Amino acid sequence: MERIQKAMYLCPVFPLWYLSAPGQISRLPGKAETAIDGYKEMINRDLDSLEGHVGLAEILGETKQIEAAKATASEVIRINPGFSIAKYTGNLAYRDPIEVTRIAEGLRKAGLPG
Repeated sequence: MERIQKAMYLCPVFPLWYLSAPGQISRLPGKAETAIDGYKEMINRDLDSLEGHVGLAEILGETKQIEAAKATASEVIRINPGFSIAKYTGNLAYRDPIEVTRIAEGLRKAGLPG
């Protein structure tokens, strides 16, 4: 997290994916609000950021903010009508299958298709 924050400070016009890293890192230890803020910033910079919308839908679903999660999920489908949880989680680089299951469950709670 410190390295990403330093990179963002040193290069104010950083790549959009820098914002997904704090979101992913923050959700692991249970700092949901930090993750939510990171994904929202990602979406603010690019309204069609699939990664931002998927990450936000997942963390909102996981934290039982279901109405907001479903609204975000509708944006995921707008951007990628063929989105499926299986395809998405099949491409994740997590080694721990518990994390993949956790992500899939958050996306299901958001209302995204299996």
